[in-house]
Amino acid sequence: MSTVLDERDIALEIAEAAPAPGVIAEFMPQPEHVPAEPMTQRRVLGLATPIIGENLLQTAVGAVDTFMVARLGAAAVAGVGTGFEIVFFIISILSAIDIGATVLVSQAIGARLERLAGSVQVLAITHAPQVAARASHHFLIGKDAVDGGKRVVTEVTRLDDTGRGEEVARMLAGASVTDEARAAARRLMQDADADG
Repeated sequence: MSTVLDERDIALEIAEAAPAPGVIAEFMPQPEHVPAEPMTQRRVLGLATPIIGENLLQTAVGAVDTFMVARLGAAAVAGVGTGFEIVFFIISILSAIDIGATVLVSQAIGARLERLAGSVQVLAITHAPQVAARASHHFLIGKDAVDGGKRVVTEVTRLDDTGRGEEVARMLAGASVTDEARAAARRLMQDADADG
């Protein structure tokens, strides 16, 4: 029987733990608790800014290459333009392979954990919906700041089948779960049940 924990932030706070034997509580490090920011458009833009900057710099490199060889003639400019397109195409192909490999590896890990769970207890913490869909039990771990952000409370909730489907859909879609994500989660869980 396998159990998958979905980790929002699984690290237990030191302040909640009892001191180790022989350690005086005053000497234990006290972490500062900063409440998590909501995922707003401004925060997403802030997280995406480095990627946007990289894409702009790549485009600028292509433009600079074109300007540098412009004095060499039309054939040189055509060669730089063609070379830039070929490099872009290769990067696109490699990115697609990487995404596909990630999904296949997650499915293989989930299948292997499921087989292993037939003989030993398996506890997995994952953000991969392909792994979570194969679990026989699913727990959701959440953390909330209380007392004005001075303390953090960790809550563990066992999900029923409906809750599992909703959580796998959230893992697939992100913050806003759509009907398409729910349908994909149902298919993923049905495929996992059929394979198991």
